[in-house]
Amino acid sequence: MRQMVAVGVLLVCMVGCTSTHVDDQSLYLSLGERDGIAAIVDEMLFLAIEDVRTSHHFAGSDLDALHGKFTDFICELVGGGCVYDGVDMRKAHRGMGLERRDFNASVEHLIDAMQAKNVPIPAQNQLLDLLADFYADVVEG
Repeated sequence: MRQMVAVGVLLVCMVGCTSTHVDDQSLYLSLGERDGIAAIVDEMLFLAIEDVRTSHHFAGSDLDALHGKFTDFICELVGGGCVYDGVDMRKAHRGMGLERRDFNASVEHLIDAMQAKNVPIPAQNQLLDLLADFYADVVEG
């Protein structure tokens, strides 16, 4: 459950800046470094856009910009040395009306994307754990 909550933050939302990050690069390396993270984000966005539960959240969005921001966010979060220069998570999601079900659907997309890219289960769990901290900033109510 914590895994599902954690990952949804990423997709349903335009990701925000955080002070939480991993100090060593083992997770970054397990995710395939920046190129691997970009591939995961690409797959996740594809799944979200194709899913009727989440596609409406992306209508009119600049998907290329979202892809870049989300890639940078995860890369920085896992200690990859990237710099995320977007707004914080709470501000990015304010007024979107995101609910638990939206978040959970996004978590499913992230998990499916990581599995499609052969990310080891321990690395998946680590990333999901980091993302779980953003649930309250993303989901309203």
